[in-house]
Amino acid sequence: MQGEADAKHQESAKVFASSLKNLRDRLSEDLGLGADKLPMVFGQVVPNKRAPQRFVAIKEMHAQMAAADQDSGKPEASPYCRMIPTDVFSMKADRVHFNALGQLALGPALGKAMKELNAKDAPASTQAPEKKK
Repeated sequence: MQGEADAKHQESAKVFASSLKNLRDRLSEDLGLGADKLPMVFGQVVPNKRAPQRFVAIKEMHAQMAAADQDSGKPEASPYCRMIPTDVFSMKADRVHFNALGQLALGPALGKAMKELNAKDAPASTQAPEKKK
């Protein structure tokens, strides 16, 4: 989960997708995977539609996060990158952080998305080893 600070600033919120791609490319390079080979899953930041007022760029942030998803059809989309919508996950009273139930829902959602990215059509170097019977 990343981007809370970006949602407070128009400039960084508007370039979040390219910043995320830059981070992913650098990690891919460090791991020797090559460009666009590292699967990445992230949750939508500040999911509550009634975000606190300090998040002045939340609409831009949500748009950029959705655009980064591989299935968005947007120019900012990154292969093997998936955003998890979090609007339905339970929140603390601060309307920013997940409560225990929200965290319990987020974990499986992130895991499911990573498993889907790591499926048969993902690069072999990113697939989990098969379990021995």
